[in-house]
Amino acid sequence: MVGSPRGKFQVVQGGKRVTEEAQKQSYDNVLKRLVENQAAQIIPLLFRNLVLEVVEELNIEVLLPPRRTDRVYRSRDENGHLIILHIEFESKANSKMAKRLLIYHALLWEKYDLPIISIIVYPFEVHMVSSPLKEVNGQQEILSFQYETLPLWQQDAQRCFKAREIPLYGFLPAMQGVSDELLLQAIDQMVEYYEKHEGRLREELLCFQVLLTRAQRLPEIQIERVLRRVRMFDSLLEEDPWVQAKITESKLKGKAEGLAEGKVEGLAEGKVEGELLSTRSIFVTIVKRRFPDLTGIAETKARQIDQPQMLGLLIDQVLQAEDENAVRGLLEQYPAS
Repeated sequence: MVGSPRGKFQVVQGGKRVTEEAQKQSYDNVLKRLVENQAAQIIPLLFRNLVLEVVEELNIEVLLPPRRTDRVYRSRDENGHLIILHIEFESKANSKMAKRLLIYHALLWEKYDLPIISIIVYPFEVHMVSSPLKEVNGQQEILSFQYETLPLWQQDAQRCFKAREIPLYGFLPAMQGVSDELLLQAIDQMVEYYEKHEGRLREELLCFQVLLTRAQRLPEIQIERVLRRVRMFDSLLEEDPWVQAKITESKLKGKAEGLAEGKVEGLAEGKVEGELLSTRSIFVTIVKRRFPDLTGIAETKARQIDQPQMLGLLIDQVLQAEDENAVRGLLEQYPAS
């Protein structure tokens, strides 16, 4: 969801609330994007005790079939030594997160042969996993894996604001010590700072709005006051490809749900063939938007299913899937008509 019931960019799929997993993915995607496009500025500020400089971004596909990390960078630490910085964003409690981090850590170490600094960034107040992760057999310790965690909600918004660390302002609404006055001043500073970089301002505001409405750090009346200021940039946010994709996805989901329930006008009149072609197109479009690498598999599966209702149900499952691996398995296992 982008925004809230008060904001303009609430995403509702087929008239229903998006699932908790879909919300998590939306939060994570916005956070990843903000870091991705300003890595050289944000990383040294966000992880000031670990990283001095970002040298280059690295390939995030580390498993076969591809399983993507959130962000990976070749960087320099405070002593000037080359390291690999691996960042994962986690919007909810996940007891298996440390084990997943360990898998990525080992593969990145094998690939780059440099020290790996693994970090989990928690934007919201949830139960976090604790370092180190230990594997034991009775009294024998087999493995001890050290990693870092960064809870944004424990970071000091006042310090960040006083230091004018504007590339981090998209994260301010999740931090402690915020006020509506501080956030309104932060928006003004962002507008001035990104005067010649409209795309970066859009990303900063998008992350700012998502965290403001999700973190709920302020009373409703103060959140509304800040949102009114953000809404002045509605036309800018509407141009964002991610926002457009979410709106389009919602419309497609509504169409798919109607097909799955047999409620689309024309089915009762025997116009199944036309609806089948339409639903196949919707299905392939959704998979292509979310996971482009699976487009070929989706096209093959679409040709194998000749019932619009079955495709509608499959679309619903694809939209709720957590990641590319889940969708790949779904497409490979889903029966043909």
